[in-house]
Amino acid sequence: FPSHDTGAGDAFGSGFIGGLILRKSIQHSLKLGAYNSGSVVTHIGAQAGILTRKKSININCNMSLRRLFEPRSIAVIGASRHRTKIGHSIIENLLNAGYRGTIYPINPKATTILGIRCYVTVADIKKPIDCAIIVIPASGVAASLEVCGKKKIPFAIIISSGFKEAGKTGKQQEEQIVAIAKKYVIIVTG
Repeated sequence: FPSHDTGAGDAFGSGFIGGLILRKSIQHSLKLGAYNSGSVVTHIGAQAGILTRKKSININCNMSLRRLFEPRSIAVIGASRHRTKIGHSIIENLLNAGYRGTIYPINPKATTILGIRCYVTVADIKKPIDCAIIVIPASGVAASLEVCGKKKIPFAIIISSGFKEAGKTGKQQEEQIVAIAKKYVIIVTG
């Protein structure tokens, strides 16, 4: 996550995974009627703005997407105490960018990261969570997404690699993630 200013101005702070590009692409698609109030996007492709409808339900997409772009709370699954790890950089960038929501670092081996209390799993958090950022090895992503679904977290950003691009096992893991996203109606980007 670079810390340069994109002018996005969203709750994530400047430069957060191309927020402005992704937001504008989704808004444009919604204006064109590609995704009306009877549809929900459960997967946003790796390239910002590529949207694929996976399941149709009755929700208000505009209201729902606000929780992705302006989350009140974010769980960082794979948060790290080590400055060289992405799970540390995410929390540090959120704090440095002035994110005003609640950050929940998820790390079963730490008690605090950057002064913020850690949790073993998102299931241990009593309050609602708007978005989960998942930055763990690919082999653990499906299980983590399942827990997010049970917790009713509506959005997940998967930063992990090693899926379809890594071969047959990775492709199967990706298919499992898509199935979980459909099951719990989680909008996934990554």
